[in-house]
Amino acid sequence: MAFLFTFSTQTFAATIVVNLTTDQSDFFIGDGLCDSNQVTSGNQCTLRAAIQEASFTTDLDNINFAIPGTGLQTIVLNSGLPSITNPVVIDGYTQPGASPNTLPVGNNAVFSIEIRQNGIGVNTFVISGGNSTLRGLLLNGGNTVITFNTNGGNHVEGCWFGLNPDGTANISIRIGVQSSGNNVIGGLMPEVRNVISNFSPYGIISNGSNEIIQNNYIGTDPTGTQKRTLPRPAIVVGIHVVSSSTIGGANPSARNVIAGLESQGILALGLGNTIQNNYIGIAADGMTPLSGGRTGIHARYGSTIISNLIGRFNEYGINLENAAAPPEQMLGNILRGNSIGMINDGSPAPIGSRGINIFNSNNIIGGTTGLTSGSCTGECNVIANYNKGIVITNAKNNQILGNSIHSNADIGIDLDNDGVTPNDVGDIDIGANDLQNFPFIDTVTSGSTRVTGRFFSTANRTFRLEFFNNPTVDASGYGEGQIYIGAINVTTGANGRADFDNTFTYNSPAGSFVTSTATDLTTLNTSEFSFAIQVLAPTAATVSVSGRVTARGRGISNAAVHLTSQSGEILTSRTNRLGYYTFTDLAAGETYIFNVFSKRYQFNPQVVNLTEDLAELDFSAQ
Repeated sequence: MAFLFTFSTQTFAATIVVNLTTDQSDFFIGDGLCDSNQVTSGNQCTLRAAIQEASFTTDLDNINFAIPGTGLQTIVLNSGLPSITNPVVIDGYTQPGASPNTLPVGNNAVFSIEIRQNGIGVNTFVISGGNSTLRGLLLNGGNTVITFNTNGGNHVEGCWFGLNPDGTANISIRIGVQSSGNNVIGGLMPEVRNVISNFSPYGIISNGSNEIIQNNYIGTDPTGTQKRTLPRPAIVVGIHVVSSSTIGGANPSARNVIAGLESQGILALGLGNTIQNNYIGIAADGMTPLSGGRTGIHARYGSTIISNLIGRFNEYGINLENAAAPPEQMLGNILRGNSIGMINDGSPAPIGSRGINIFNSNNIIGGTTGLTSGSCTGECNVIANYNKGIVITNAKNNQILGNSIHSNADIGIDLDNDGVTPNDVGDIDIGANDLQNFPFIDTVTSGSTRVTGRFFSTANRTFRLEFFNNPTVDASGYGEGQIYIGAINVTTGANGRADFDNTFTYNSPAGSFVTSTATDLTTLNTSEFSFAIQVLAPTAATVSVSGRVTARGRGISNAAVHLTSQSGEILTSRTNRLGYYTFTDLAAGETYIFNVFSKRYQFNPQVVNLTEDLAELDFSAQ
């Protein structure tokens, strides 16, 4: 007698409880019971069997854990788990003893479920059904740990990759999460923070769009303060996205910590990505350098990179390089409010390193919104402690506005990466940013900073000239731009010349240095920094006083006119034979007392506040 068993897909949701660490398949797949052993009484449910049963219900299933015993329970796999084709939540925090992270910085999660993949070149979880969640799992070994195929709406929450429960390195992985788009990895709350480490080549890689990647520690231990990455020659990229994805976010709780990687922290290849508020090459405390790799962020085109704290890397803090075909080739990136290289270990800048490296056109570095004289506010980027601040090669129409560029070993902005490029007549030379001419500063005086100078460039065109204060000057004499003083617009005449004489509210200290850049408001090309001019103390204004000493209408000769200053200093002027006297080179703005002494006559003193030259300060005998 033969029996034919047929099972249809169920529509009801189920809660399936895993109670074994072994890896057998379900005995009757689709019968609604997770049982891998028909001999032993009760349901003997493995993770593999639970996933097989969950694939037969179309509603959201929950796979929980109740494996007997205390401490960490390790499920060892020798092959990939069944593909997850329907929505499911696999929650390792349901195992007794486990608890999610509660710390806003760091991680105090306790894990009770480890899934270890021993299969060679095997992917552990493959999810194609969408709308699934993996939570509270310690994930080690294997090729790609989590693969999201086809449908989105998936979440990865509170998982650690490549680590032991104490945060030390476990079995390395190749890829933590590989996604086809429209998924969330992490989130805003402490309990959903993932730690993805000990991997090569990728922590997270997306081949799609609309990914949300927030609040993860990538390349570090769970505290976010120590490296947990493979050494060279491993290629190690923290996050790889294509388009329209968000890495971090406006809320500081969305911050990813990406550090200790040998290649790139973030690789953004396509249009519409937002990279915001992340620590890259910086530990989770926001103060400790934890970099040493090649590049912090590599973006090709159309990305917005905002308010990230980026450490010092061996090649580039941010690399903008567009290898796309037109029309994407004309799309630039926007960089605003980032701090690049400010936190470092104090060692010399790596030779050839650059805070921002630009190989493509039409980028916006900084901006004019929210700028404040004397500070780096609004859209200002800080670029410091690299070999060169910004290098532009084979690209143009890159505007660099309102930034703080300082403490780099070489010049702050280098067009064509060949050192200082001299100005040319008519500004007709070609090269990076069309080798835009910079201004000539003639004089700078302290107090309210007064700057005079000349500018020569394309005729009949308007330019924005920005001025910066610096405590020191580069060895080349061409400075950087540490403190934004202010900006003016000038329009060149038919001869390409525009003179300027402007006073700014910022007080540049005497002995410091002022530099300037020029940005063509038609092409949006920005120049290198100008030659640095030292700030001079203003010359004190002086005034003179003159008058006549008389008695009965006749001048008195050789009378002594005494002037007493506010400091008590006494000056004397003798009258000539007609009774006239003169004082010169008196400090303006002070109050003086004048007395006249004569053997025969007496005179009343006069008190005068001098703000300008005074003639006819006369004295008549009583």
